[in-house]
Amino acid sequence: MIAAGTALLVLASLAAHDPEVLVLTAVEELRKAELLLDDETMAGLVAHSVTLLDDDGRVSGSFALLEPMRRLRARRGNVEELRFDSLTVRVYGASAIATYKFERRWQDQGRRQRASGWCSDVFERRDDGLWILVHRHRGRLRQMQAAEPSPSATPQPKPTPPPA
Repeated sequence: MIAAGTALLVLASLAAHDPEVLVLTAVEELRKAELLLDDETMAGLVAHSVTLLDDDGRVSGSFALLEPMRRLRARRGNVEELRFDSLTVRVYGASAIATYKFERRWQDQGRRQRASGWCSDVFERRDDGLWILVHRHRGRLRQMQAAEPSPSATPQPKPTPPPA
């Protein structure tokens, strides 16, 4: 019984120092902060010079990244769901890339909204060992709808030639 408990402690200790586990933990902390609109926690997890590139353009700096979250909270909006699926992490020395599919549902001023897509987060390991977000690229999935054929594109029956 003691050997099994010791083995679990050793595994937990090793996992705590595994860079992939530490980056996965950072991704989860970012997800929870965004879900709860907790800009203070999120500020501690992102670099001051963080950049965000998404379908709406480019944002530079932690203030610009966090301000929409603050404004949503001030308007009494809330994030109803934020999921990160198909999460993979690759560590390259003092940098790492996390890639995942996201699904976000939120309410703002009585309107429900939804976004989903793919995201790549780039992390840097600080001297104190903390992994912080330095860049995020989010691309939303497009909802494809069947297009109605225009009247001019609808094939017309060929006129029957007059009898000869």
